[in-house]
Amino acid sequence: MPLTITSRSNPRYRGWVQLRSRRARKRSGEFLIDGPRDSLRAIQSGILPREILCSADCDLDAVAAESELGQVIAWAQANDALTLVASALFPAVCYGQRDSHVVAVASAASSAPLETLSVPQTPLIVILDGIEKPGNVGAIYRTADAVGADAVLLTGTTTDRFNPNAIRSSAGTVFAMPTAIGDHDAVASWLADRKIKVALARVDGECSYWDLPLTEAIAIVFGNEAEGLGTQWERAPHEAFRIPMAGIADSLNVSVSAAVVLFEAKRQRLSNA
Repeated sequence: MPLTITSRSNPRYRGWVQLRSRRARKRSGEFLIDGPRDSLRAIQSGILPREILCSADCDLDAVAAESELGQVIAWAQANDALTLVASALFPAVCYGQRDSHVVAVASAASSAPLETLSVPQTPLIVILDGIEKPGNVGAIYRTADAVGADAVLLTGTTTDRFNPNAIRSSAGTVFAMPTAIGDHDAVASWLADRKIKVALARVDGECSYWDLPLTEAIAIVFGNEAEGLGTQWERAPHEAFRIPMAGIADSLNVSVSAAVVLFEAKRQRLSNA
């Protein structure tokens, strides 16, 4: 029978609640995954939770075995990783899906070192430079997964991709997408060594995104929500493109911009196949 946590003063419970803060996640190296869908996708991607927390009011015997919740609970039981939490205490551990019954406690996966990141001959790479909002980061991961991008590189960013908002908006794809983190110079050098073209999303780009050839080896760079891309990207060979805007706004939200451009890349690659 799994252990049941019934007291708010329980040290383990207090530790889980603290993982809602970035400082605690950074200090402990752990993070929380809300709900059965994202917990299952983490498990399927090789990020194995240390514990699965389940609300004590969940009738384990009534959960359909083939459901996402059933699969997560079965994995937890098979790995002696299931802990029950009193229903009055469970909401403080959850972030958004408070009727989902489970929260996973996992160790943050390390990003692959740039030099060991393996990509195909003509990769489609997404670079997020200085993007701050976790919801935008997660949404771009979800789009990158949808179009079959080969990797996401994070530069100049302090965003925690295991932030609850990032995980939720990514629909769990943040666990499966190959990811590396590096400073601008290291990333630019890595791209140059592999002859991967760099395309910069800028409001003043020389060409429209639909005129940009996206079937070759390419890395598409999206910048900070407020300030866009810094001038450091202009030091190396690149092509700057824009998304034409017909109204009074000069740009789209960065996650929307990424979706527009990445699906154009997908369209071109399908047409060229």
